[in-house]
Amino acid sequence: MRISAIFTVLAAGLALGCLQASALEPVNSTEEFVATNEWQVLREGQAIPKGLHVRINLQTGVKEAKLLDESERGTALQSTSDDTEQSESGNKPLSLEYKADIIEESVRKVKEHRSYAELRKTYKDFQKNFQTDGELIMKLVEQYRNFSKTPLQAELKLKLNALENLEYLLHQIDNALVFIDNGGLDDVLLPIVVNDTNTDLRISAMRVLGALAGNNPKAQIKIFERNFGSHLAQILMSSTNSAEISSALHAFGTLLRKFPLAQQRVLSTSGTQALIGVLKSADVELRNKAKVVTLISDLVLEKRSVLEASRDSPDAATTLAQYVVLELESWLETHGYCASLEGVLSKDYVQLIDQPEAVEQFTIAMESTDSLCQPIWSKSPALRHGLLTIRNRFSHSEDEYRLELSQALAKILKTSLEDFTIAVSHSSANTEMCPQLSHKEKFSSGSQSANGAILDSRCYLEGGGSAESFLATEDLAVGSIIGKLRINGDPNADTGDINLSLREKNAPVAIVAGTKDLALSVELDKEGLRGPSSIYVNVICVRRRSTDPSFVIPVNVRVTDVNDNAPQWIGTPYTLTLSEVTVPGTRILQGARAEDADQPGPFSTVEYQVLPGPYADLVQFLNPLEGTLVLKKALDYEQLQNFTVKLRAQDQGTPPRHSDTLLRVVITDADDQNPKFQRESYSAELPADGRAGELRMRPEPLKAVDQDEGICAPIQYTIVQSQDAKYFRVHPHNGVITLLTPIGYADLTHGATLVVKATQIDNPDRYALTTVQLTRPGTHSDLSSLSFVQKRFVMRIREDTAVGNRILALPTNKPGKHLKYTIADPINSQFFSVGSLGELVLAKPLDYEKMTKHEFQVIASDGLTNSTSAEVTLEVIDVNDWEPRFRETHYEFMVPKSQSLQPRTDSFEGVLIGKVEAADGDRNDKLELSLRGQHAGLFEIDATGNIYMRPEQLQSLNESTVHLIAIATDSGVPPRSTSVPVSVTMEGLTLAQSTWNHSMLGMFGMIVGLFLLIIMALSCYIVRSKKQRKGGSSSGLSLGGRNRVHSQAHSSVSSANLVTHEKLAGNGNGASVTSGGVSVLHMKHATGNMTTPINNGLHHVGSGASSSMALGNAANLLERERERERERQRESYAATVRSIVSRASANGQLYEEDEIEHDSLSQHDQQTTPENNNRKTIAATGGGGGGGGGVTTITTTSNGSAAGAGVGASNLLTASDTMGSSENNLTVYF
Repeated sequence: MRISAIFTVLAAGLALGCLQASALEPVNSTEEFVATNEWQVLREGQAIPKGLHVRINLQTGVKEAKLLDESERGTALQSTSDDTEQSESGNKPLSLEYKADIIEESVRKVKEHRSYAELRKTYKDFQKNFQTDGELIMKLVEQYRNFSKTPLQAELKLKLNALENLEYLLHQIDNALVFIDNGGLDDVLLPIVVNDTNTDLRISAMRVLGALAGNNPKAQIKIFERNFGSHLAQILMSSTNSAEISSALHAFGTLLRKFPLAQQRVLSTSGTQALIGVLKSADVELRNKAKVVTLISDLVLEKRSVLEASRDSPDAATTLAQYVVLELESWLETHGYCASLEGVLSKDYVQLIDQPEAVEQFTIAMESTDSLCQPIWSKSPALRHGLLTIRNRFSHSEDEYRLELSQALAKILKTSLEDFTIAVSHSSANTEMCPQLSHKEKFSSGSQSANGAILDSRCYLEGGGSAESFLATEDLAVGSIIGKLRINGDPNADTGDINLSLREKNAPVAIVAGTKDLALSVELDKEGLRGPSSIYVNVICVRRRSTDPSFVIPVNVRVTDVNDNAPQWIGTPYTLTLSEVTVPGTRILQGARAEDADQPGPFSTVEYQVLPGPYADLVQFLNPLEGTLVLKKALDYEQLQNFTVKLRAQDQGTPPRHSDTLLRVVITDADDQNPKFQRESYSAELPADGRAGELRMRPEPLKAVDQDEGICAPIQYTIVQSQDAKYFRVHPHNGVITLLTPIGYADLTHGATLVVKATQIDNPDRYALTTVQLTRPGTHSDLSSLSFVQKRFVMRIREDTAVGNRILALPTNKPGKHLKYTIADPINSQFFSVGSLGELVLAKPLDYEKMTKHEFQVIASDGLTNSTSAEVTLEVIDVNDWEPRFRETHYEFMVPKSQSLQPRTDSFEGVLIGKVEAADGDRNDKLELSLRGQHAGLFEIDATGNIYMRPEQLQSLNESTVHLIAIATDSGVPPRSTSVPVSVTMEGLTLAQSTWNHSMLGMFGMIVGLFLLIIMALSCYIVRSKKQRKGGSSSGLSLGGRNRVHSQAHSSVSSANLVTHEKLAGNGNGASVTSGGVSVLHMKHATGNMTTPINNGLHHVGSGASSSMALGNAANLLERERERERERQRESYAATVRSIVSRASANGQLYEEDEIEHDSLSQHDQQTTPENNNRKTIAATGGGGGGGGGVTTITTTSNGSAAGAGVGASNLLTASDTMGSSENNLTVYF
């Protein structure tokens, strides 16, 4: 609706503008415009013919027109309208009057929906709400800054929407720079990528990062400077989320492409390891692995194209220098790229058949890294099998895309995965044409095969390789031999059969004449400063006395690093300015850095230290590997104004190299001292006649100075209010005391005592006090009673005030006299003492946490009869002098497997796993607790130290023990903090495997015990059956007649005893009826499953209920083995029954159909009871159980009960076929 309203308003505005223009200026449609091939200016209202090219000149703002060029005919510039009116009017121009009519009609239609006032208001509102892309970006960044620092679910959707909008806007280069300049990287993306635990936010942030860096070199530099490469590599190594890995690969690729410096710094450390780790991981999807190989392939081809282009373009020297130092192939080889790619294609080729796009990416990657990986791939039959399978499947496809891929795979199979052997056939005529070749030369040229062809191996590398590689240290001397070329053939000038040379002119290496030795010609330097950091040349091998073309063998010399560079300090010497009140432990220098030009490794790893010296104990490095300097001891400007220490940067080579620099520290004075009067007390005489005027101080004029020499703050003098202070005034700047009004003889007869206060103008808390004793000539003031000038003294004092400092003056009316002062309170007398002149001195350190206020009484006495007292109150100011402390040095918590994960009822959501206890020695300080660590986002800690776990986020945890750091920070100034390690062990995770193993062992033991019980039961049964068989054989033989036997799922009949069953009469567990003639067997399955009918040749009918139950319990574990055994027994059983039927049919002993109809039990519908579930009942028709002429039927139901069943008439062949084809109903008559 908003978009339609905007277009409506714009259309209305355009229409109004055109109407106003047409109304103000007359339209001249009579003068026709004559067009030429040159641009001509169109006058306002001038008619033009159709078929012209019309434009607005942006420099002049006027309309211009000309005829269409040949190239413009038939394009969108030429009108193709076939309107009937235009065809009738020919080339008649369309006048502006007609256009105005069209516009008026459009405006009329618009006004039918809205009034003119509404349209104007909407248009103005649209103009007010219109924002540029830059304004939108700044608004989104500011919106993200206003989000709370703690993750809130309510803000998650807003954050995702903001990131989605940024991703859309930042594809444009200008918008990306606006985003960076407004702090988007530091305030939005970096906190999410590094610290945020929400996977969706990280995915969106990395997509924004990819949009930001895509084809934007300036953005790539800014992203690289903030170490995003290492953060993305860490995500690739630790994440298991497919979408997160995909977005990280996208951002990683946009950062590295066309940015050789980032490739050098990131891939040489953890970048290559991260990419290969994704390729090796079994949990990563194939499409992400395809992205990895595509990125690696692009970087390899990028470097190769730059190196090839630099040969033809001398202006590309700078770009070439950046790519020469890249050892991408070496990094890939070190981290096993070739083997990893082989593993993917060997194991996942079946999945690749359905992903032709991924096959194309892998194919391109193999082609780009063939020279690096060919020795490994050519020895892998699994890789060859996988590629052949994909190629064969694609070659039979009708899709052209797959057919092209099959051809590319065939090329790889031919070039990379087969031993490279070229056979050159020579005819016998060619052999006869070279009779001058000696036998030795012929032998060296090749060996003759059985069919007469000669396999010439000259100029091939030994072992079938395609390129030669060497290693050389960068300190190798010029002229030294790098290595020997493994080329078949003899390069000797006289007796040899090949010639070796280099294609490149002025190459840094040379081939020693007549040998295969490769010698160094120039100095090497791994850093590429004094010489090449790698060598790539082509050796040309020519076969002597042959017309074969020459062979080109690539030779790569990799230069290895040595410790030939010492670390160099950056921006030295260092100078610092510190205040004397800087707290020990403060970081006074950050960013001190020394760079080592050696390659990444121990040779370029720099360690920092402060060398021994006079002031080395004042500073120290926070960490040997970090150039952060901290203050170790307190400073004092009055004792030391500046000092110099020597710093050393040293690498980890053997022997190490180092460089030194100086650090000069200038100490500035701080306002940490109170002013001080020149004298402890002063005196003066009042005028004898009492006239007003200036008083003359003794022994010198009144003066106080600031003891902070570096500050020397100006002083302001005042008189402390007292009863006599109304007669006097002190000059605020020079300290001159003046008598204000004349005094009479009766006034101040005993003189007066004034307390003068000297205060720093810039800091009222810094002041000093002194007393001025005033006497009148001819009076006896000394005989007056002794008293303090004030009855109560109040002062505030910091708890870190040093012992021995003079903190307060207690003046009396008899200054200058040595009085005796006593503090009445025994406790406070330990903290303070009073000098003979009334100065209060600190004698013991103060502690705000123990006592916040000191109140005591000071008594002064002249040693005679006069004494006086005054109340002193000292308020102690708290100083943050205690660090927080944890109760334990290490906390370990266990999360039991059986612990119920019940959520909390307060603001936190999670499970309480433990509590850490911390306290601060400062009285009013409050502690703030936090958790740090890789998995800190899975836990929360409250103000009381309770640690809670979030069960819903444990899916991303792949460790059984989580290591965290608990940090306690107080609220003092400056704040202090301390930390303690916390270990959380997930017992459920660690015990899962062991529990599974114990359960498996227990189950296996149960199975073994069950088998033993079965064997024992069968053994007992066999013995018992044999005894019964001996005792009842005679009675069994005396039976005659025709019998029919019904057996259910729980009876087992041996194929060997089908015809010779014994009758076990009256045993209560079932019976088998046999006759001397033929047995009748009927078998029916009620449940469709048939148990083992053949069991070790024994006939077991329903006995041993406990054995049946044991078998039922073990059925779940032995289902597969029993199923296979059951199939074999079914086939054997069916074959046995068919054989019996066949023999019975041949002997003519089958029943007639009319006889079978009456062969049934009398109780046709008898129901079973639960008590008979495991018993079988024998019922006979027509008489006794053992009648010779009757038919005996034994029926066993599925649950083991005996029941009668009627059997209808059936055909013998039908019953036999049913038995052979189905196990559900089997009936055989004999």
